[in-house]
Amino acid sequence: MACDSAEGGQHGFTAGWRLAAAAVILITVVAARFNAGLADFVNTDPQGAGQVREVERFATGLVYTSGQSVGQVIAMVFGAFVPVGWHFRMALMKREEHSGKIRGALWGGVGLALANVATVLLIGVLAGEWLVRSAVHHDYFDPKLLGDVGVVMMVLLGFVGFLVWSLVGAVLKPMAGEGRRGTAILILSMLVALALNGFVNIQLTLMILT
Repeated sequence: MACDSAEGGQHGFTAGWRLAAAAVILITVVAARFNAGLADFVNTDPQGAGQVREVERFATGLVYTSGQSVGQVIAMVFGAFVPVGWHFRMALMKREEHSGKIRGALWGGVGLALANVATVLLIGVLAGEWLVRSAVHHDYFDPKLLGDVGVVMMVLLGFVGFLVWSLVGAVLKPMAGEGRRGTAILILSMLVALALNGFVNIQLTLMILT
């Protein structure tokens, strides 16, 4: 019986991971088109090579960090609802169950971060002309700037963000409790996380890339 529960939890983990990964990939693709156009608002009429390069760095950084804000909130949801999985049969003590959930959320966060990074790299390297440049008035996106220190820093910070938010979800779920009250708390927390995460990511992007 315990084994059946463990297998059920494992299947739930896999299905949840696939659904979350698909959502992150889709949001990343959509966000790439939107983010590339935001470069026009940084400097509507760049003068000289220096200003043009600054806008290019900003546009490239936005494209290579596409989907992070919403994707990290998805990681939070994943962390909150991920089943205990193969640790279920060892969950005779609450500590064991919680430990299994934390590990599952952490690995799920890593997987979602990889899905996001792989998608933006494919967009930048293979589909930049078709998917990104068609969405902007100017050709500010430069895939070669992936090696820029600021752009690399933003990508790495985003990767860590997926892990942090997945763990936040795993910790928040038992604190919120069950029933309607727990569901309401989780929904409110996710909305706050989305707004806060978007604000923080924008500020980091402005600080590092401009």
